[in-house]
Amino acid sequence: MLIHWLDEALTLRAQVAQLAKPSQRILTTYSDYLNGSAIENMPIPSRKLIFGSASKFLEDPQDLVALQKPSNQDYLSRSLRNHWLFTKHSPRKELDRSNVYNDTLVAQVVAAISMVLAAVLLIGAIVSLYFLSNPNAKLGLITVYTLLFALSVRLCTNAGRAEVFAATAAYAAVLVGSFRPLRDLAASAKFAQSVCER
Repeated sequence: MLIHWLDEALTLRAQVAQLAKPSQRILTTYSDYLNGSAIENMPIPSRKLIFGSASKFLEDPQDLVALQKPSNQDYLSRSLRNHWLFTKHSPRKELDRSNVYNDTLVAQVVAAISMVLAAVLLIGAIVSLYFLSNPNAKLGLITVYTLLFALSVRLCTNAGRAEVFAATAAYAAVLVGSFRPLRDLAASAKFAQSVCER
């Protein structure tokens, strides 16, 4: 019976340990509300809601967990959530300073930005490499585009270090292999055209 209870306790502890930590925005909101600073500019006097040692429970974020984490945790999604312009506020509750936003719309905007960025980085790189003839300039351009791609993958996705490394290596391989066949194809077309003109 005791072993069964210990197994249950360890399983629950492991499940709690896998929960995500709350964001700084959530912690600041709760801290403002509990400390009374959320109603400083209101007609009623501001005062703390919790006193004593219990009022410090938000000071250590390692002790807190979020029961539901946002759908996307990448830097771009977090930034858009923190500075989203299309929010709603409830005018019926004077003390409620929370703003409501559509998380699906945020995810769609992030997806659109990511698609445009990926297309620009791939097509722009291939077109730029096609028109360059200097090998040193090509290597420099491949380096710049590869760094930009790695940065965009890190900022716009939830990819870890290993996934960023793998995606960047594949992208660099595409760039290195893409400009040579296009250049050879153009040279072959010009040669065929000159032969036909003779």
